[in-house]
This record gives sequence, C-alpha cells and structure tokens, in this order.
Amino acid sequence: MCPHIIMPLRAGRNVGLGATGASAIITLMDAKEPPLPSSNPAFDFAGPFTWDELPRIFLRAQAARAAGRFVFRGAGAEKVVWLDEGMVVFATSNLGDDRLGEMLIRAGMITLDQYDESVRLIKEKGKKQGVVLVEMGALTPKDLFDGLKFQVREIVVSLFSWPEGRAVFIPPAEGEMPPIRVHFSPRSLILEGIRRQADSARLRRRLPPRDAVVRINRAALLEEGPAILPPEEQKIVEAADGGPTVAQVLERTEGEELSRLKILYGMACAGLCAVEGGTPTAAPEPAPEEDLREKAAPPPSPEPVEPLVPPGPSSEPRPSPVPGAAPSGAEDDEEETPETIRRFLDGMKGKTHYEILGVSEETDARVVRRAYLKLVKRFHPDLHTHKGLEGAKADLEEIFVRANKAYEVLSDEARRKEYDLDRFGLKESEKEKEQQTQAARAAEQFARGKAEIEKGNFWGAEELFKWAVRLDPTRGSYYHFLAMAQSRIPKRLHEAEEHIQKAIEIEPSRPDYHVLLGQIYLRGGLKARAVKKFMEALNWNPSHPGALKGLEDAGEEKPASAIEEAGGVLGRFFGKKEKG
Repeated sequence: MCPHIIMPLRAGRNVGLGATGASAIITLMDAKEPPLPSSNPAFDFAGPFTWDELPRIFLRAQAARAAGRFVFRGAGAEKVVWLDEGMVVFATSNLGDDRLGEMLIRAGMITLDQYDESVRLIKEKGKKQGVVLVEMGALTPKDLFDGLKFQVREIVVSLFSWPEGRAVFIPPAEGEMPPIRVHFSPRSLILEGIRRQADSARLRRRLPPRDAVVRINRAALLEEGPAILPPEEQKIVEAADGGPTVAQVLERTEGEELSRLKILYGMACAGLCAVEGGTPTAAPEPAPEEDLREKAAPPPSPEPVEPLVPPGPSSEPRPSPVPGAAPSGAEDDEEETPETIRRFLDGMKGKTHYEILGVSEETDARVVRRAYLKLVKRFHPDLHTHKGLEGAKADLEEIFVRANKAYEVLSDEARRKEYDLDRFGLKESEKEKEQQTQAARAAEQFARGKAEIEKGNFWGAEELFKWAVRLDPTRGSYYHFLAMAQSRIPKRLHEAEEHIQKAIEIEPSRPDYHVLLGQIYLRGGLKARAVKKFMEALNWNPSHPGALKGLEDAGEEKPASAIEEAGGVLGRFFGKKEKG
C-alpha cells in the first residue's frame, strides 16, 4: 500500500491515513522545481466512481481542456455536468430539489409566493421559469444569471455526497453545447465538495498524517487567484512557509485540528498541494456503504481507467479566450499560421460576447478592455501584413470585427445591460419594467435585512443586504448596513472593511460610516488606523458620540488634533479647557 497521499486512489484502494508521527517537513514548491505529475492530454472516462475519486476525474478533464458532458448516475439520480475548455459551464439534474425554482428559494432570491406564481405562469405562457420570473419582476437578468450559477454549483458539489455511482464522458456533437454558460474552475468546486464532507469515518481515514510531507503547488494557487481559498484556508498556506512541521503548522493556526487537516486534504484533492509520505496505518474496516459497493458493484469496464493524477503547474494549460484557440501565452511564443487563425475563428462561432473576449458576466469594464486589447494585439490584420499571412487576411478581419463588436457592447454599461436582457428574450416593455422595479426590490431587501439585524440574525441580514447592494449599488446606507452585519460575524472583518469603504466613497460626509470603519480597524488590532477614522468622523461632527467613544476605547488620552478641530466638545470630553 502506497504511503503517499497525492490524491485518493481507486475505490477499495484508499490509503489509511492516521494522525500519528512526530514531524513532517512542509516545503513550498518553487516554480523551478519539477512539477507534480500530469495526465495524458487525451481524455475519456467511463465506469464506476466513489466520492473521493471525483477530484481526479475533474482535474484530468481540466488538464485535457475537455469539452463535452459528464453523465453521473447513482441511486436513481442522474446529473449532467457540461465542460468547455476543462471548465464547468453548466449542469442539469433530474432531482426535484435541483430545479431552478427550488434553488432560488433556497438561496433566498425569491419567495414561495413568487415561486407559486411563476409555476402558474409557466403553464399559462409555456415559457421557462427563469424568463417568467424576470417578466414578473421577481428577478433581474443579473439575478437570474446569479441564480443559474448557484444552481450549477450546487448540482456539481452535491455529487460529493454520493458514496458511489457510475459516470461516462460524452464529447459534444456540433452545436450541442448549452447556449447559456457559467464559469467554474473545477478546483473551486472540488474544494467546496470536500468542505461539505461531514465528520465521518470515511473522511477521517483520508486525512494526512502528521509526518507526511506537503508541497504547496504555488503555480496552481497563482493560476486560480486568492479568491479560491477563504482567509482561514489561506492561513494554512501561509503557515507552510519556511519548512515547518505539520505540528508547527497546526500550532501557528487556530481552530479545530480536524478542520485544519481537512483543509489540507481538500487542497490535495484540488491539486493545490501534494501530501506525500507519512507513517502508514492499518487500513480500517470499510464503512457500510463501501462494504455494500464491494458486494454489489458492477463488473469493471473492459478498458481500465488509468489512475487519476492531479495536473502539475506547468502541465495544465491556461484557459483560452475562446474554444479552439491556442493556450494563453502561445501568442507570445509562436507565430500565427493560417491554420491557427482559422481554428480560432471557427471557435468563435455561436459564442457570446463574453466568451469571445474570454471574460465572465461579472467582469468589470477594465478587465473587458484588457481582454480586448490582448485579442487585438494577437489578431489585428495590420499586424500580420509581413508574416506571409496575406491569404488569412479575411479571417483576421472577421476575428477583429467580432472582437470589436463584443468590446463595444460590453464596455458600455447601457448596451451591456440591453444585451444581457436580450439574451433572455425579454421585450422592451419588460426591460423598462425591470428598471423601474429594481430600486423598489432593493429597498425591500434592505428593510428585511434591518429586521434581521434587530433579531440578532447577522448571517441572514448579510445575505439580504448583499442583494440590496446588487440591485441598487448607488446607496451608501446599503453598504453601511452590510458592513455592520459582517462586522458581527466571525472572520468577516475584511469584507466589512471593503463594504464600509464603498459607503464612504459614495457618502464621505457621513460620520457614522467613518466610525464603523474605525471600530472595524480597532477590532482588527489596527489602532492607528482606527484613531484616524474616529478623527475624520469628528471633523464632520465634533460631538459624535460613537467617535468619542471610539477614541476612548483606543486609549487616546490626548488626541490633540481632534481637540483643535472639535473645540470645546472634545476638550470637555478629555478634561481639557476650551480654547479661547
């Protein structure tokens, strides 16, 4: 039995991982070191799987830049997960709980009454539920897209709750890819699937031993960006700097030990690190569901599936702006040929403006511009006149026209909104209705959030305030209350800081906004910043009680600048006489 824990092995071959041993060296993998093992770029899969094999399957598909759909079946359920360029772009399910309406209710995006009304209108008009909800004014097109993203994520992540199943990967026929697509990195879904694993025997058997060696896949982390790990998981990565032992990593971080070992296991499953070696322990008795699988599993596939190995940092190509394009970076290293230009143009057919530029629906105008300039730099017809590509001029011009049209739409807020509405088949009158009701719906969410704050339900209030700022991002008070709720939730101070700064940007003269930011800094141990914000609040209102109390809590005995600016009020507060 192999003592390494790079990833889970095939069903019935999982390594027993105890929490024994005294030490283990943790090293950060430098970009110059040999990469983690990579898989064959060609991808196919058919056969049984267990929950702990899903990470390898998805990572192999990502490394191969697979396009097509997985069909997962188990216990009467069927879930279909679509991939494009190795990224998860859509998912469907035959389970009632996975339907869009149920998902929107679960996410708090619509009420039960709105759901019932949409069902009635579906039967009456024969339209899809998402379109009906937008026509009703229950959702904006942006809300609907967010709801679709939530639905896709939940369908995929729920696969990790299946003890076992069977799956097959099917390449797409021409024009078969879904028309509306979201964009999820398989690694992010793998991490979420492992996070939701309950504290069970089958999970405990897979946790890394203390004397295993951890190699952080720095390149993969940079590729995914910091958002893939929440702050508590980023601390695990930071604690691995400098080559400490697993015990030292646990000493340098806070929280339940089992949870932190689970984070390491999740990162290994997602290919963000490799956990190797360690003291092997006797394999535990199989869990009931695994024992059942040994007895009832169907015969193996005639063609054995090769072991699933996480891709290394240099083996996994970066996503291309459009399917069929060369990997990112290729345009800087290789000359274009008529064949690569034609292949890129063919890949643009049937794509949305977002897909043509290689950006997501949530991307801001600056990122859109960068993506557009990168595409122009690569395919502008005038840049290829001396490269022997005269015969490809027509293709280059067509690429440029399509890229230019996509940029013109997505860089203009009004045209972009109209484009998004048209994608869902809405009429002009319905667009106007959506614009008129959006502010009212934001106010409704805001009022509900304030009610939850009064009840002490800060988590529920946070979600409601988030919807309020999405619907109407021009109201500083919405950001203020969102930050207020987040400041009362553990490990949300950084998010609270970002949102109260946004409120200050909108309404800089509101002293209570500055006071809240000062309180957040004070709780985060940033005393100097806190005092500065309390002083700014006093500039707007010299007698603001929150600012005065904040200075007192910060232990400021003699805030000279505030006394000079605030005059007698601060002087009386700190026991000083008024000037003059």
